[in-house]
Amino acid sequence: SRPREYTAFHAGEPVDTTGVRREDPAGIVFHTTESEQAPFEALESDHLRRIGESLVEYVERRRSYNFLIDRFGRVYRIVAETQVANHAGYSAWSDEKWLYLNLNDSFLGVSFEARTEPGQTQPAITPAQVRSAAMLIEMLRSRYAIPPGNCVTHGQV
Repeated sequence: SRPREYTAFHAGEPVDTTGVRREDPAGIVFHTTESEQAPFEALESDHLRRIGESLVEYVERRRSYNFLIDRFGRVYRIVAETQVANHAGYSAWSDEKWLYLNLNDSFLGVSFEARTEPGQTQPAITPAQVRSAAMLIEMLRSRYAIPPGNCVTHGQV
């Protein structure tokens, strides 16, 4: 990947075209992998292992997220926080003070191994993933002074 470096623009000043250069993440975008799933059953152990290993290899190769939380709640650092991950495409976000363009550069990407099935309104996130995500997000928000309003889903950006 490449080092994290971006320009944040003053949200209240539409004529500001210079902005402020920054390197620390300003927020977090949450994703789901939408990858193949298998039931949590003893007979599926080998299949679950293969799915998980393939998923980690895939997102590492593509540098898709900064962190991946698998179905068992294990957290993988895929791309260091100081580096850009390819997770948000052409995107924008604004808080009370700043406007951010290209959230790959300015926000961290955290993905849950999950899939949204037809008719579901939300992906099925496991209790282990919820616990791990809570700890990870608390650590990231504390380390980088990320406000709660800058923790958003991919669909919002």
